Amino acid sequence: MTRSRLVLLTNEYPFARGDAAFLETEVPHLASAFDDVVVFNYPQPGDEELVAMPPGVRYGGSVKGGSRRRALGHLAVPSVASRLLGMLVREWRAGRLRGRWRTETMAALASIKRGRDARLRAALREPGWRTTVYAYWAAGAGLAVAGLPRSSGPVALRLHRYDLYEEEQRSGQPLRASLMNRADVVLAISEHGRDYLLEHYPEHVDSSWIELSRLGTADHGVQPQRVAGGPLVVVSCSSLTPVKRTTLILDAVHALSRSRPVRWVHLGGGPLEHDLRERASAVADAGLEVELRGQMSHDEVIDFFRSTSVDVFVNASASEGVPVSIMEALSFDVPVVATDVGGTGEIVGEAHASGILVAADVEPSELAASIERAFLERERFAPRETWRRLSDADENGRRTAQVVAHLTPRRKGQAT
Repeated sequence: MTRSRLVLLTNEYPFARGDAAFLETEVPHLASAFDDVVVFNYPQPGDEELVAMPPGVRYGGSVKGGSRRRALGHLAVPSVASRLLGMLVREWRAGRLRGRWRTETMAALASIKRGRDARLRAALREPGWRTTVYAYWAAGAGLAVAGLPRSSGPVALRLHRYDLYEEEQRSGQPLRASLMNRADVVLAISEHGRDYLLEHYPEHVDSSWIELSRLGTADHGVQPQRVAGGPLVVVSCSSLTPVKRTTLILDAVHALSRSRPVRWVHLGGGPLEHDLRERASAVADAGLEVELRGQMSHDEVIDFFRSTSVDVFVNASASEGVPVSIMEALSFDVPVVATDVGGTGEIVGEAHASGILVAADVEPSELAASIERAFLERERFAPRETWRRLSDADENGRRTAQVVAHLTPRRKGQAT
């Protein structure tokens, strides 16, 4: 009897960092749908502690090893050289080599090198197994799928934000035509992402094989009851980078503190942390308490919500996919005020009874007014019910596992 195997390509998982926060809730469902799950990653340097994996899931190794010279050596194999040429021709026909031939060539070589990892090839080619490939990102180990032969089995390709939107990479996203050509289903985490794919790559994708596959978060319970008489507690959680616009949140809570006491807690660190601390020190007064917690583990973030009564969660990003930080706030029954970017509006807004959606170019005074309204009109919102309906990792993971488990090769003649 032929057994089923899933080859899962990630960035960091099963290392206890990065995308482990997403995959730990999805992998158990994948394990239930396949006889064997083998994980290959492409980790950044750091602690290599592995998370606990369910029965039937094992770590195959990192595909990051090997030099560029070794990658060039693979081209001595005619079939490999042919696949590399095929990728470059496909990108040329898509008009993606002009001004970026070096980027695409280096990406194609990287795809070949990662796909030629001996352990990965063994997992894909072992007799007696029906193999499916699931690339959790169009980057990291997932870049390998662009150069995998059709004999490797059907491919599911998930796209998020940094690996989807062209503007997220300085020189654009590499190997778009080749990745879409090899995928048998594309899993978009939001309707916004699905529409972006159809608008930007109409020659390479078809709506019939783009599947809306939302991410989600686990159920960690609800936050403690609010203590009457305390300040309005506003929380945000993100890296401190320009795209997250945490200075906009600071300006908004400062404006709000002129009319009521406010405590703003930000969870997360990053390159702008020093500047933000200086700005916060300059505006903090008796009406505004600012806590910048710095870099925190995922477990520490969850413990914070379990032990702290939060009135409003705020996300002021200029670009997003569908923020996991927002999903987690909703799961704790915290109303959200967020900018209308990416797929955020698919889970935040008065129509969802989860909070208030504001314009991407919102002014600090407008953001302050929306935070106050979300607090004063709290009874109008049911954030946890929104989370149950749209962002429950258990339910969403079960659906995704079924899509991947029943995947079959796309028919020739569909979008390429």
